[in-house]
Amino acid sequence: LASGSHKDAAKYLVEGGKLVVKLQNGETTGLKDESGFVGYTGAADAPTGILLVKNGMHFEIQIDASHPIGKDDGANVKDVLMESALTTIMDC
Repeated sequence: LASGSHKDAAKYLVEGGKLVVKLQNGETTGLKDESGFVGYTGAADAPTGILLVKNGMHFEIQIDASHPIGKDDGANVKDVLMESALTTIMDC
């Protein structure tokens, strides 16, 4: 994030095609690198998923206030899915 931390997030939303993160202290921030925002699922003002990319690897922040984990999280995050990286090691 440009400021703050995801652990301090209170709400994720999308405005003008950009990710907006409202923090628990009332501050509003976004991504440090806005090109990392790929998309979202659900409504822009209450997404159920946020898709990000960093170094070619995708991450999905899943949001669900009714989920046992999401209901106890400040931003209702239930899970974060990370894409696996496949590499090849060659011993020559």
